[in-house]
Amino acid sequence: MSTVETTTFDLHDLREHVAAGDTAAFGAMLADDVEWTVIDERTRPAAPAVLRGRAAIVEMIRGAVERGIVTHVTDGFVAGDRGALQLTCTYPTGGQVVENALVEIRDGRIARWSGVQAWDE
Repeated sequence: MSTVETTTFDLHDLREHVAAGDTAAFGAMLADDVEWTVIDERTRPAAPAVLRGRAAIVEMIRGAVERGIVTHVTDGFVAGDRGALQLTCTYPTGGQVVENALVEIRDGRIARWSGVQAWDE
C-alpha cells in the first residue's frame, strides 16, 4: 500500500507572516515558479502587472516593508487548492490600499496570485 503525502496551506501562518512583515517566511509560502498578477487603476486588465518567481515577489514585498507599509490579511479562506484573501495595506501617511485576491495552492504553497486593488488618493 502506498501513502500519498498531502501538504496543506496554513492561512493562520500567512496572516502572522504578513502582519509581522516577515518577507522570508512569506517567501517560503510561495512556489518557486509562482505567478503574481495584479489589476488596478494603472495596470488595467489588458496589461496587468505580472511578476514571476519567488525572488521577484519577495523583493516587491520587501520594498513595501522598507517603505513602512503595514499589511494585514483582513479576511480569507482556503478550500483545497484554492483560496481567497483580502489584504489591507496602510502607508505611514495613513492612506490605504485594499486588495482582493484569488490564489491557487500547489503542494502547500501559493502558485498563482490574481489580485484586484484600489487605493486612497
